[in-house]
Parts: sequence; C-alpha cells; structure tokens
Amino acid sequence: GLLVDLWGKAGNVEKAWQWYQAMLHAGLLPNVPTCNSLLSTFLRVNKIAEAYDLLQNMLALGLRPSLQTYTLLLSCCTDGRSKLDMGFCGQLMASTGHPAHMFLLKMPAAGPDGQNVRNHANNFLNLMHSEDRESKRGLVDAVVDFLHKSGQKEEAGSVWEVAAQKNVFPDALREKSSSYWLINLHVMSEGTAITALSRTLA
Repeated sequence: GLLVDLWGKAGNVEKAWQWYQAMLHAGLLPNVPTCNSLLSTFLRVNKIAEAYDLLQNMLALGLRPSLQTYTLLLSCCTDGRSKLDMGFCGQLMASTGHPAHMFLLKMPAAGPDGQNVRNHANNFLNLMHSEDRESKRGLVDAVVDFLHKSGQKEEAGSVWEVAAQKNVFPDALREKSSSYWLINLHVMSEGTAITALSRTLA
C-alpha cells in the first residue's frame, strides 16, 4: 500500500498500478486509503476509464468509498477538461453511493435569503458529524468550488456560511486589523477563497 502511494505521488502511474496488482495477486486486500491514492493518481493524469475500473474493483472487493473518495471525484468533475470528462466523473460520483452525492443532487436553488440552502447544508454536515475535520474541510471546499465555478454563486456562499459557523475552516480567514484580512489559501481552492472573501466582506 505504501509503495502504491509513493509511486502515485511521484507521478509514476504504471508503477503504482503494478504494485496495486501485485497486492491483489498476493491475496492482500487493499484498504480504502490505498485505493484513494491510486484513484488520485489516475485522475491527475486524466485516466478516467482506469479510475472507473478501479472504483468498480473497490466495490467488488467490498470496500466502501469514503468522503475522500467522493471529494477526489468531485474535484475531477469541477476541473473536467471536457463535457465528456465531466459526465464520466459524474457517473463515478454516483457509483460511490456516498451520501455526499445525494446532498449535491438535491441542492436547492437559493431562495431570497438562502436559508433553504443553509438548512440543506446544515443537515448534511450534521449527518457527517463523525467524519474528521480534515475530510469535511476537503469535501466542503470541493463543493463550494464546484458550485462557484458552475455559476451557482449564491448556493456556494450559503454552503460556505454554514461551514464557517461549524468551524470547518478554522483560521482560514481572519481580520488582523480594520479592513486588513488574512486568508489561508493553503486550505481552500480558488472558488472557495473567492466565496469566502465575498461573503466575509459583504
């Protein structure tokens, strides 16, 4: 598993895949983090079909996709190079069966004050209460970035507000002095950073 992760992070897709196959041939069951690492490697080099096969293999082995699995796929969908890629990533997201997919599918259009979206986000984050903060932060970042980049800026803002209230992004944005803000871009993507700033300064 460690070798799959290391070769993947080094960008050597073939070696990572070979070590994953070697695990299976040796009768070893990979864990979800190992699969996520290989999935991330495939997605980074736009090997969408291989990512799909890996996800099906995970499910066949009885491995349950995690919040991180879904986050990787959503980020892939956001950064899709073509409508075909985005459609394929959407299919991958649906096949995980993760509750995060229903949260996104059932995202309401923002009402006049955005309260309906805030309620929807609040209910989902309550459901995810047992997940660690880093996993929740990664998912919320991917969701806000996706909504922002797909033109759903009001919805993105409302999701951000709920996440900020629940301290999902501690110290991400703070006012150092009057009209002087510090924003930690290491913990959020571009769409989330823009949303966070616009909501905070509004």
